Amino acid sequence: MLEGSVQRSGDRVRITAQLIDALTGDFIWAERYDHDLKDIFALQDEITIKVLGSTKVKLTEGGQVGRSEKYFKGKQGLDCYLKIMEGRGYLERWNIEDNNLARRMLEEAIAMCPENPMGYVHLGFGFRNDYWLGNTKSPRETIEKGIELAQKALCHG
Repeated sequence: MLEGSVQRSGDRVRITAQLIDALTGDFIWAERYDHDLKDIFALQDEITIKVLGSTKVKLTEGGQVGRSEKYFKGKQGLDCYLKIMEGRGYLERWNIEDNNLARRMLEEAIAMCPENPMGYVHLGFGFRNDYWLGNTKSPRETIEKGIELAQKALCHG
């Protein structure tokens, strides 16, 4: 559960936010932000990235800072994250049409953030899906493309 407050004084805003485990009531993360109102969208993106990172840290990595967090900084990082997650959602539908859409989204994410290994990882999953769904004229080339993407992810990770 995310809770917080917003206070405004002239052209400045102070936002406090805290993330609490709704099931246990345990505190996960909290932070205070003081910014000019002219930077409000940058501040919104910064808070979103921190909340997403904190949720990932607590829910999937046992409280250790994730290595992938460094790839999702700023507005472009947020846009990449959202594009990758949307593409991943389409991959999980396991049908040819959605898989094709997912691959296009993941290619866009890679074009936006070529240094981010997560785009390559998920695009590789798209080629894996193509193989399993029979959505390929050359299964061998499809597997090779997936391997190539895995290697790119390792190089960028």
